[in-house]
Amino acid sequence: MGFRNLHFFNIALLGKQVWNLINNPKSLVARMLNAKYYPNTDILQAQLGSDPSYTWRSILVAQKAVKEGIRWRVGNGSDINIWSDCWVAGAEGADYRVTTPKPISGGLTRVIDLIDHEKREWCANMLQNNFNMEDRTKILAIPIPRQPAKDILVWSAERKGCYTVKSAYRQLIKKKATVDIQGDTTVGEEEEAGDENAEAYDPMDWARLWKLTILPKI
Repeated sequence: MGFRNLHFFNIALLGKQVWNLINNPKSLVARMLNAKYYPNTDILQAQLGSDPSYTWRSILVAQKAVKEGIRWRVGNGSDINIWSDCWVAGAEGADYRVTTPKPISGGLTRVIDLIDHEKREWCANMLQNNFNMEDRTKILAIPIPRQPAKDILVWSAERKGCYTVKSAYRQLIKKKATVDIQGDTTVGEEEEAGDENAEAYDPMDWARLWKLTILPKI
């Protein structure tokens, strides 16, 4: 399949588990993890916590990679935060967030506040008064369902919006290449060398393993 970096391949595999937890929150595994590790939030906002299990450490390794690759598809807009969530169209590599600064006075919070629910269209005046031209153009290009529907999270690297190990692996490799070009050692260390959680998915020290003096065959 062309997976040359085992580190990133394992993260991509673990990302599939994170994706399952997002889309099947009522499953037995999801309910067990939710009760123990993130009872007051969701899997995307969950933290390592105290006394985490091997399984939980492994899942959190991939959590960041999944968060960087997902965005919201607008339904009724009630679940989407205008300023912090990824929901507008963007160029490749963009994070799908609006570029307009959040107003100090607050007010608008959810995408649902930007929709005329009787006409099933965007409130043009509200967009004109609160967003820059770039964001207005992107928002107006987002179709609004004719019938009210739930907002859903989709995987941005696939046209159908479903997570795949292959696309997640490619995303990780692409990010590493970008980091190498920019010379950002902080990000490189985080993704390549890993933090304390990295040991969860790959406890083997492969460099030392290949240097062992042993018989070639047993």
